Amino acid sequence: MKTLGKNDIGRAKEIDAKVKNRFRYEWLETTVNLKSKKLSEIEVTLGDSIEKLDLPGKALCSFCNDVISYGGKGKIALVDHVQSAKHIARVEHRRTNYTLGGQYSKNTQETPLFPLFKPLKKLSDSNNPACSSSLQTTSTSSASSPSEDQLRLILLSDRTANLEAMILSMMAENNISFSVAPKLVELIRECCNDLKALAGVALE
Repeated sequence: MKTLGKNDIGRAKEIDAKVKNRFRYEWLETTVNLKSKKLSEIEVTLGDSIEKLDLPGKALCSFCNDVISYGGKGKIALVDHVQSAKHIARVEHRRTNYTLGGQYSKNTQETPLFPLFKPLKKLSDSNNPACSSSLQTTSTSSASSPSEDQLRLILLSDRTANLEAMILSMMAENNISFSVAPKLVELIRECCNDLKALAGVALE
């Protein structure tokens, strides 16, 4: 079982040949408003999480890892799933964990994911001597290359969430299926075991 992207339209039509409501990739552009208890109303598109499977009348939600049958109701089946309590909970989790907040921003929805450490420069103006002294020694450091002192000021959970967001963003920009994410993370970890060799890798 694998997912089919827009480049596989022909294959998708062939698979859904006997399905009442055949999959249409235009469905993925449909905007859906979700009612969230934790966040304000969330606007998403079906394409954020839904992918066509190589099975007749079946699609995959990459957020919930659920297989959705759309053969009978068509696009409505996908919308119903996205508006389900389970899916909304997954969206809330992603929105709250992939956006940095707390001391780094007054409004978490306005906090940029990249670069993670840029807001730290503002802490040097605070009245906290500990923060001020530690950051003064690293004022020339690049925002994308934080020092050990800067890392100590950021929770591990925030740093982890930022790395996850970077990986997911790259995958989305390059139209890579989110189902590949676990294998990609495993590969990254393996590559990091030999940083010197990794520095010389150039697949151009």
